[in-house]
Amino acid sequence: MKYHWYNENLRIVQILLVEPDAVGLDPKAVVKYLKDAHANCLVINGGGIVDFFANDLELANPNPFMKGDILAQVAEECKKSDIRVIARVDFRGGTKSQFDKHPDWFVVDCDGKPRTLGYTTPPLYWSCYNGKYRNVYGESLIRALLDRYPIDGIWYNSVHSEGPCYCAACAEKYREATGEDIPRVPNTQEDYAGPEMARYRQEKEKSADEFLSRTRDVVKSHGDDKAFAAEVFGMYNVATPQVSGIDLYMTAGYFDFLLSVAFAGTDKSISYPGSIVRFLKSLNPDKEAIVLTGTNRNSHRYAMENAVELKTWCWEAVGAGGGLWNAVIGGQSPDKARDTRNAHLLDEHYSFQAESSALLAGLEPVAEVKLFYSQPTKAHFPQGFGSAVRGAERVLVENHYQYSFVPDINFSESALSGVKVLVLPDVAALSGEHIDVIREYVQGGGNLIASSRTSLFDENGASRSDFGLADALGCSFTGEEKDTRANGYQLIRRRHEIVKSGEGSDVLLNGGHTLLCTIPQGSSAEAICTMTPDMTRQPPEKSWLESWETDYPTMVVNEFGNGKVVFFPHQIFQLCEKDGHDDFTQVIKDTLDYLLGGARLIETNAPPSAHVCLTRSRRDNKSCVLSITNTTSAPSRPIEQIVPLSNIKVSARIGTVKESSVLTPQSDVLVKSTGKNAVSVDIPRLEDFVSLHIQVG
Repeated sequence: MKYHWYNENLRIVQILLVEPDAVGLDPKAVVKYLKDAHANCLVINGGGIVDFFANDLELANPNPFMKGDILAQVAEECKKSDIRVIARVDFRGGTKSQFDKHPDWFVVDCDGKPRTLGYTTPPLYWSCYNGKYRNVYGESLIRALLDRYPIDGIWYNSVHSEGPCYCAACAEKYREATGEDIPRVPNTQEDYAGPEMARYRQEKEKSADEFLSRTRDVVKSHGDDKAFAAEVFGMYNVATPQVSGIDLYMTAGYFDFLLSVAFAGTDKSISYPGSIVRFLKSLNPDKEAIVLTGTNRNSHRYAMENAVELKTWCWEAVGAGGGLWNAVIGGQSPDKARDTRNAHLLDEHYSFQAESSALLAGLEPVAEVKLFYSQPTKAHFPQGFGSAVRGAERVLVENHYQYSFVPDINFSESALSGVKVLVLPDVAALSGEHIDVIREYVQGGGNLIASSRTSLFDENGASRSDFGLADALGCSFTGEEKDTRANGYQLIRRRHEIVKSGEGSDVLLNGGHTLLCTIPQGSSAEAICTMTPDMTRQPPEKSWLESWETDYPTMVVNEFGNGKVVFFPHQIFQLCEKDGHDDFTQVIKDTLDYLLGGARLIETNAPPSAHVCLTRSRRDNKSCVLSITNTTSAPSRPIEQIVPLSNIKVSARIGTVKESSVLTPQSDVLVKSTGKNAVSVDIPRLEDFVSLHIQVG
């Protein structure tokens, strides 16, 4: 593989200029900020909705405040300091004057009327993947930028086109593909998501794919070193991919680095930036994974983000081997913004990456456990699947298991090579082909954890009469499901390693919904726990059972070929997220330990709030980076104070230490070999983040 600048560690700053910023903008001051912040790439306005360059095309919409050529001045100044420049373009919609010149270039609704973006002021006229606004004008503008300016790439902002379009180009394309007219439905999420538009959604996805391919070709016609990327929303986002036809899977083939939005101050877990880096790396480990965040709030962009929380948020991304993109609006540079309190908040992160850039490029998380990520399940059962994945991640992160994702894109036996434990968290929709791959993996000696409705549906969401993985799971579905949210329990029928947390009790908590399953006679599978019968809650004197036994298992252990399987017919992973009781989280931990045979990659005395991530270089697989992010704080968010930790010890089964160095400014960390294949790390005091490079023999 030939490496370009965008395959190295990226430290990006985006200054999203508002129109008056064109007055008095000082390119030297911009570059000084970038150098002080240790950034190596600038994203700056190019054109589209508002042009920040000398655009002489027919639909040009120059910034009314601009005097001279801002893009030329800034790009030339950056070039002197070896700072890469990416131009931001935005063709989500056209202005009234652009629409009046070419009304047939824009989206129309089912009544033939133009659609406008209701969230912009003034309203913009929406553009589609097949229309000439994106493809004739947009491509011409991108060519003009790359022809005339010393820039290094194109950032396509708001790349999505949402919902149905009935313009002449879309109608003709759909008719050629199907022989039919586009179904006429109102432009609402509910109508668009319905079965009547299923074929249209498929064709829209093809149009989106072709659009990205055309746009990439335009950029790459100016050299393979010109970068192309765009903003695509996160791994749990369902609505945007459905209405636009573009998701993170598609970006893996077209964008030169992979990026997802992850702003602090959201309701996501503090570990989410590390999670999204893992996911992006799983889509294409050869490409750098970038977290787009900001030192000012995404919802109120003129105000700072909570400083301590944002620093912790970004260390999570860096620790997983990701890069950072700091998006700033409302100033000629962060030093010139209305709120400058966070102007240099990420200097420490960027400085760390700059000083160790050669070691940090091309990292991917080392994983002993992999979570199967299912697009069909996300599409057909979004809430349950997203919650189950987050619940699984909670247990993995808080107990320091090293994990990553295995996506169902290009899923084959080779994708599971070396995977010790594969987790299917409520993966309801599985194709027959993917079921065969998973069965072969387990029969060959792999270990599997699955839960709830896993494999009860095919990739199109059609139900099966039984689990597609029934033989591997060791049980069959009766077709009935029980609401076990109130007074639901599990009776421990056999003492086993996966119910160590139940010592001293005959029952464990249950919750959510439980599938009623049976274990076939003569099967090697065993029911470790079974569901208890219904029990009344009130009055308390009546809250008792004559018999706690049923025949319906809630935990099944099975041997399938040379591998082991643990199946939970209830929603244990969702309960790990939503409830967090030991009878859910500890059971999953004990199950992981059972399947790993007690040989965990990382052993540590660090508390759950210290997140340990081991990464390895794809260019030199003996080069490892071990990072720990300390999130210990008050129990509420946003995080306002990090509590330092003392005497943290980590043991990693990665080989013998050949050489090591501490990448963060902390000289008292001790790294040494302990036996043939283990490395021990002693950290006397952990503030917010520590990172070490370890070269193993």
